[in-house]
Amino acid sequence: MGYKLFIDDLREPIGSGWLVARTYAEAVLIIQTLGIPQLISFDHDLGLDETGYDLAKFIVEYDQLHDDIDDDFVFKVHSANPVGAKNIECLLNNYIKFKQDNK
Repeated sequence: MGYKLFIDDLREPIGSGWLVARTYAEAVLIIQTLGIPQLISFDHDLGLDETGYDLAKFIVEYDQLHDDIDDDFVFKVHSANPVGAKNIECLLNNYIKFKQDNK
């Protein structure tokens, strides 16, 4: 489904048309209801419990069960946490490359 998901506990998205999730649990519920978005923008630090990296791991696991990441899937990381941002980028880039290489 072609929607945009913005995940951040504090910031607002730039532009219109975004669904906003403030927590890991909200993001998971949106994905379980609508499928993996066409565009997702991650923050890493989502409060005290889960992180954007946890959500990236959920997305990989969800896709392994549902094959829901389309070829036009795009993600970005807007986090101010450089280590957390790199972890999200590496996980998703490696998974997408693996998926494309094994079509």
